[in-house]
Amino acid sequence: MIILLVFGLWVCHILIGLIFIVPGLVVLYQSRLVVSALKAYLPDPYADQELKPLTFDDEENDAAHHNSSNQASDEN
Repeated sequence: MIILLVFGLWVCHILIGLIFIVPGLVVLYQSRLVVSALKAYLPDPYADQELKPLTFDDEENDAAHHNSSNQASDEN
């Protein structure tokens, strides 16, 4: 990525008219590199699974916490 950036800067230095085109091309190819590197961590866009939002006040977590605290007090 650094080599691509340096090459883009060099091209802009040599051909000043490309200063509006080369940075966009450099960013395009760098973003493709990053997406290909992180592809394993991205969700499948064609999967039929529903993504659930993250919440901090989930009723199930509160009930599980309440039950475990009751069990701990019963053991004492």
